[in-house]
Amino acid sequence: MTTDLEWVIKSLESAMEDWPDKISKLQLALVINHNLKIKARYHMEAEEFCKFIRGSFTGVLFDPPYSYRQVSEHYKVLGKKATQLDTSTRFYNRAMNPIAKKIKVGGIAISFGWNSNGFGKKRGFEIIEILLVAHGGHHNDTIVTVERKMQTNLNEAGK
Repeated sequence: MTTDLEWVIKSLESAMEDWPDKISKLQLALVINHNLKIKARYHMEAEEFCKFIRGSFTGVLFDPPYSYRQVSEHYKVLGKKATQLDTSTRFYNRAMNPIAKKIKVGGIAISFGWNSNGFGKKRGFEIIEILLVAHGGHHNDTIVTVERKMQTNLNEAGK
């Protein structure tokens, strides 16, 4: 039986099998953070970042705030007020849609949250594996969803 960390590492290694420099790619996990107190290469909104980055990728780690309450709390730290748009499913779609288009067919998306929705079939992804991470006590579990991009975004395929 593998530990949760071993499982995530195994999934990352699978996702990065064709990335030339695995260590530097792992460091990219903290490429973006909206909290200015945390060291990161970029401090910007996820949607803005996903539209900003250029190229195509063999994988992505998607670790957004897990609830609308968390979105509001993150914004409050920045001195911003969350809008109705920020506390709806559109918050996640605004980041997932542009980044899904940049993941190569065969690429891996590893999503963290309180659900296993991940990137989903409409964006061309198929679930490979799901890990439930129990934190004990009265803490919500974290659900890690690993998906492979099987085809072009279904919403674009018909265009």
